[in-house]
Amino acid sequence: LSNNNGTLSAAAAAATSSISPMTTTETKQPQGGIAEMKEQLVARWRRRLAGCPQDAAVWQSVLKVRSLVLTFDDDPETWLRYASLCRHAGQSSLSENVLTQQLGFDPSKAAAPAASWTLGDHRLRYAYAKHAWAAGKKDDAIQRVADLADALGDLNFADILPTKRLAPAEEATLEAGVPRLRAKCLLRLGEWRLAKQENDDHKHRSEPPSSQAQGGGDAEFSLTAPYYELATR
Repeated sequence: LSNNNGTLSAAAAAATSSISPMTTTETKQPQGGIAEMKEQLVARWRRRLAGCPQDAAVWQSVLKVRSLVLTFDDDPETWLRYASLCRHAGQSSLSENVLTQQLGFDPSKAAAPAASWTLGDHRLRYAYAKHAWAAGKKDDAIQRVADLADALGDLNFADILPTKRLAPAEEATLEAGVPRLRAKCLLRLGEWRLAKQENDDHKHRSEPPSSQAQGGGDAEFSLTAPYYELATR
């Protein structure tokens, strides 16, 4: 394959060079079983992607092949990174397609079901909130990230962990990841509300200075302080 800018060639090379090791791994299963085999596959595909340009089109071609053997749950980091690449490249529809496919529903068309206890599901919802903000759906993004922060705060590990039979490493990841993600949500919520407030300021610039000054500093402080306090607990 050839392409003027080389992106398709890079994608084809990465995907093709991965097929042979992938087949070998499938036919020669490691002693650790399926879990260890998946870890090796994830590591191999991450190395392949690390050698690719940070280009949404390249990643799309490689991930089409990769999805034959690995799901989102096997490697959420890569799929979230791909959605981020699409968003920053201005490919809003592709970013939305990736996220809705992994979520299993379209948040823009249907009410979101209750979030599961898994960290991956909550990270997807956080990524969708960022997508909504980038797409200009400011109020929707703010509401989604506020709801997610509340849902994360309501998670009770004492009830969840005994019923899931997770490995110690998985428990540690969940217990550390949930508070970290909630802090991100709260800080993002404060940033977005401030940005929206600043964007709306032009509507009030024609008002007399006395009316503009009333409560200005206190209002800004009251907007951010609660979220900063919660995020740094």
